[in-house]
Amino acid sequence: MYDLEYDEASFKVTAAAYEAGNVVGAVCTTLVDAILLDGALSVKGKNITGF
Repeated sequence: MYDLEYDEASFKVTAAAYEAGNVVGAVCTTLVDAILLDGALSVKGKNITGF
């Protein structure tokens, strides 16, 4: 397991997958700070569940 929360390369891959319409999931808070390719937060305007 790797901590990808602050890895810019993984953010770009995740953002591209999300914007292509793929389902993206993560364990814990990794996606809370994920930035989309247009600079917006990936969770802006979304209902999310976390633990």
